[in-house]
Amino acid sequence: MKRANLPLNALRVFDAAERHLSFARAADELAVTPAAVGQQIRALEDVLGVLPFVGGRPSGQPIDVLTGFLAGDKAMGRAVGVQIAGDGSLLVADDVGGVVWRVNPG
Repeated sequence: MKRANLPLNALRVFDAAERHLSFARAADELAVTPAAVGQQIRALEDVLGVLPFVGGRPSGQPIDVLTGFLAGDKAMGRAVGVQIAGDGSLLVADDVGGVVWRVNPG
């Protein structure tokens, strides 16, 4: 399985933009400019190979991007929640394993 290094700051910015449905409001929350939000979203688009936003607005319906942990054909877990922690790490709740995984930046 190919593993991409996700830019966690870009994920934090994406989370804010998705919640507010606006680059400007996300920028206000994060104390940055709307242009900086756009740059982070473009960095995430480059890594993911998809365009979650077009013209600063969501480009479609939400889709699952983290649906499980696979070992061959067997699911070893199921991600049911994702959150950006205060330190920038990504927290993933796994209801099969009953754990929360922390993905640290760097």
